[in-house]
Amino acid sequence: MQIGGRLIGRPLRIRSRKIRALPQIPLSRRRILRALTGTISASILIQGTLLVTGVVLARALGPEDRGHLAFLTLVAAIFWRLGPLGIPLALNYSVARVPDRAADVIRRLRRPTVIRGAAATVIAAGLLVVLTAERPGYVQAGALVAMFTVPAMIVQTFGLRALSGLRRFAPFNLFRVGPNALFAIVALALVLTGNTGFIEFAFAWGISRIIFAPFTLRSAWRHAQAVQTGKGEAPSTSWMLRFGRRGFLGGGSVDAYRLDQAVVALFLPPAALGLYVVALAFTTLPRFIAQSVGQVATPTVASRTTRNQARRTMWRFFWIGIPLYLPVVAGLWLTVPDLTSLLFGDEFADVVPITRLLLVATALYCARRVLAAAARGAGYPGLGSIAEIVALASVFPLFAALVPPLETKGVAYALIVASTLALCVMLVGLSRPSARHAPAGASWFETSSSDDTGIDLGASDTPQPKPTSSST
Repeated sequence: MQIGGRLIGRPLRIRSRKIRALPQIPLSRRRILRALTGTISASILIQGTLLVTGVVLARALGPEDRGHLAFLTLVAAIFWRLGPLGIPLALNYSVARVPDRAADVIRRLRRPTVIRGAAATVIAAGLLVVLTAERPGYVQAGALVAMFTVPAMIVQTFGLRALSGLRRFAPFNLFRVGPNALFAIVALALVLTGNTGFIEFAFAWGISRIIFAPFTLRSAWRHAQAVQTGKGEAPSTSWMLRFGRRGFLGGGSVDAYRLDQAVVALFLPPAALGLYVVALAFTTLPRFIAQSVGQVATPTVASRTTRNQARRTMWRFFWIGIPLYLPVVAGLWLTVPDLTSLLFGDEFADVVPITRLLLVATALYCARRVLAAAARGAGYPGLGSIAEIVALASVFPLFAALVPPLETKGVAYALIVASTLALCVMLVGLSRPSARHAPAGASWFETSSSDDTGIDLGASDTPQPKPTSSST
């Protein structure tokens, strides 16, 4: 692997065409602060709803059935995250760079999203049928619900990424919080009415995800049409798909894609997964804070007019994030014994050492998540993916070596080591001279000297597709 190679050393580019300068209206510091405050507040609300549902499900279902429900949500989440192969990331970056053609960008990515979403749904359905064949009948019924959440959440993610790229953070945060808030309300209602069966909770979880998807997409489309002016040129579909493929692994992490839960689900008893997801519940708040910073960072960095501005903004977001998530991690590490006893009861006392290990991995994840999102906005979609490939290459041997003797603790230790390696790869990749100094006129961020103050998209070392629309 060559860290300084083309994938990291230069941003993805469109060949030998200039597009009219974007209507660059970078967020002011006040607006950036307001956007961060809004997204972090939404993350805290999501954490609150997850805390409610986590406690309700743990107490109502017990470790084994809680593990069955976690397994179904795990499989669905893997396919709605991986199924689009990075299209939401390409959408987010493209509408941030070319807001005047936002509606055109959405139109061009609509068809490949439908195709990939359908394929992901079919594969997920087949896998759920196979994996639940020997499980109780009520788990098989829940699997049917999980199948339908896959296309719905792909649509939801598509809409959210469009809203984020357009920097419409108010509806973005509203639709982020909506599904979890609805599930928490319905879960509490089920407990109050005495309907605490597995199927009731599974249907409540599925419906809360499905119902918001069309509203999110409609909101994104309306905002895209509102800013569409027809000026400039939108990247071609093939270019955006390539951007997405390069960046989609970097859009998450080994643990974000639930691979750790998959290992626990496949190789350890259901009760172990039930305990593990309770431990993970304590790591969600710092994760959401880091994701919130990254969701603001990507479109803000992408809106900068020069490479130097983009790099400065990228590192600024990286350092801004640390005092936001690290104190939360430290506070949870200190108080997790008391919180576990208070919220979940003595039945889940064994999760304390697992939780503390996962919090260490979470701190590393947060740093990497913010930096990957900011680097993607600076035009380096492959850097985060390279880091995740390193994490994947290391984590599976670590799982094989540590899970048999240490069980869930082995999973946590493996995540710590893999996350450390991935973060080091990102830091080294961004500090190399080839990443700091791109050839003049070769990237999105180099302003051309033409009369229309266009943005020179330069020429890459290999043939690349041209934009297919002309300026108006």
